[in-house]
Amino acid sequence: EVEARAQLRREASQLEAECLKISSELSAERSRAATHAERAGHLAQSELTAERKQQRLLVEQLEEEKEKVLFLEMEHRTLLEEGAKKMGQKAELGAVARQVDRLTRDRQDFLEAGQRRRAAAQAAQAAAATATAAFPSELPPGPS
Repeated sequence: EVEARAQLRREASQLEAECLKISSELSAERSRAATHAERAGHLAQSELTAERKQQRLLVEQLEEEKEKVLFLEMEHRTLLEEGAKKMGQKAELGAVARQVDRLTRDRQDFLEAGQRRRAAAQAAQAAAATATAAFPSELPPGPS
């Protein structure tokens, strides 16, 4: 019986030692897990902060691009309006040019007709002068 008690005490001591060992291993494992979780939390927080910064930069870039699009759309509209205005002015200038050409042709025709009338009148006067010189008796007596 004494030996059985001694055996039980030895086994109890071994179990207590094993229990202490397991408890310290468990504490160390919990400590490592807490440290790992803390590192993972810091890493996740850093990644989240970086992701938020990236999203903020992308939002800013998107806003800038939207402003550029609006500006380019306004410029496009302005250019279209100017183009339409220039087309209208071109049409008006074309009409004026055609009218000037027509007036120039009319004026030239008028001047050429006047020159022909003067040439015909001069030819008639020259023919009359020639006829008078050739036949002076046929002329009625003029006032003297």
